[in-house]
Amino acid sequence: MDILEKKPGTKRPVIVRAATLLFAEKGIDAASMREIAQAAGVREAAIYRHFAGKDDLAREIFASWYGWHSGSFSKSSADRVGVWTSYVGLFVTSSRP
Repeated sequence: MDILEKKPGTKRPVIVRAATLLFAEKGIDAASMREIAQAAGVREAAIYRHFAGKDDLAREIFASWYGWHSGSFSKSSADRVGVWTSYVGLFVTSSRP
């Protein structure tokens, strides 16, 4: 994911990973910035140094995943069934309660 490669020497990748997990687990609306900060091991202020707010963080994560998935589909045109199966498996796995 491109978003994890931005500013690698900072807490940004850790924040993104924590937010991605919490968003998948609880949903974007239910995950608080305080929970994200706690899961990332940072203060809330550290999140706001990298993102304007939770919507900005979620938007960047979504855009990065969308770009990654789009690239996966276009690179694997010879094996569309395998990519589709992987995509469906990822979706089903991340959708489980």
